[in-house]
Amino acid sequence: MKNNKLRNIANISGSLYNTIHGWLKYKYGHANKCESKKCNHESHNYNWCLIHSKEYDFKRSNFKMLCVSCHKLYDMTEEIRKKMSKINSGKNHPMYGVHRYGKDAPNYGKHHSEETKRKMSKNHVGTKDKKFSKETKRKMSIAHKKYWKNRKIQL
Repeated sequence: MKNNKLRNIANISGSLYNTIHGWLKYKYGHANKCESKKCNHESHNYNWCLIHSKEYDFKRSNFKMLCVSCHKLYDMTEEIRKKMSKINSGKNHPMYGVHRYGKDAPNYGKHHSEETKRKMSKNHVGTKDKKFSKETKRKMSIAHKKYWKNRKIQL
């Protein structure tokens, strides 16, 4: 009976999603762990996630708790990834044909203040002394050589 009242409220408000997620938080609290077996358990942000093949209903068994990254991976099936890739490729990409160099660059003609330069310098201290493995150095060398070989000079 209580679930029918909640469903009626959802129908009136027009948002079953918000009503059910509000019910989950009220009845079971905020999601506080990741129930994925593939998770590295380093996140602190968790969501209630609808289990595939289950329907939105007021049943705890239809949901599981996932961290944000596992939730995205769970929802993004290979089919959806392919569709999104196709939708956002070529002329459909929001940055297609946008030139952001020279006078069209957002920071063209602007200069950093001395304080900003000091902050940037402080943040970069120690980054030049990173120790890379020989394998990483070899890969970086190949990538740089490939870049400079294919680079087109614009005059």
